[in-house]
Amino acid sequence: MAAPNGLAAAFSYLPNAQDRRLAGIAHTGPGGVAVSAFGYGYDADGSITRWTQSQPFHTVPEVRGFSQRGQELIIDIISVPVTLFAGFIAV
Repeated sequence: MAAPNGLAAAFSYLPNAQDRRLAGIAHTGPGGVAVSAFGYGYDADGSITRWTQSQPFHTVPEVRGFSQRGQELIIDIISVPVTLFAGFIAV
């Protein structure tokens, strides 16, 4: 999906066995330059348990873990330390 100003968003989804939930969103600027990326992790019930945000102007991506009781109540948000190596993120 692209805007007239050249900004674009690409969405990726998990496979059918995982209910085609949103896996990630990548934003690019004019010329395909990376602007930001977001990734999502889920538990067996389908609740988001991990959210990753990376932007080229930040040296280390943000990874947040979520803990909840029931479907509506988030009881904990935890920043998780990450290590970057060879273009991959290790949690």
